[in-house]
Amino acid sequence: MGLAGLTLPRLQAQVPAAATDTAIGESRLGPDEFSQSADVKIHYVTSSTGPLVVMIHGFPDYWFTWRKQMPALAESFQVVAIDHRGDTKSDQPAGVKNYRMKNLVGDVEAVIRHFGREKTVVVGHRRNAPELVTRTMVDWLKR
Repeated sequence: MGLAGLTLPRLQAQVPAAATDTAIGESRLGPDEFSQSADVKIHYVTSSTGPLVVMIHGFPDYWFTWRKQMPALAESFQVVAIDHRGDTKSDQPAGVKNYRMKNLVGDVEAVIRHFGREKTVVVGHRRNAPELVTRTMVDWLKR
């Protein structure tokens, strides 16, 4: 079987119970919501209003990586911490081809469009995130 037939294992990270109110399905940092990127739902947690800041985790993290930075940034910005496709609550499309950089960049762009913004700050952390941030901004400027 070639790589294209493989299914990537879903990251089953769990948000600690102290950070989540399971009765209402929202983290204490903000509501769990979704944006649509082509046929993939991208999970994010958002907080506050103001200029948009999109926070991208690296591998093997997930949105909760940003839990300590979100409250401080939310004092001046609308903070959006995303889960990549395949991670936690985001959709998990089958096949390695669905996880190419162009699809990950498209997911970040979809989140930005979801909020109706023309400008944003994109912040990345750990493995793969700096490349994703750079490619997102280059693609965005080409529009």
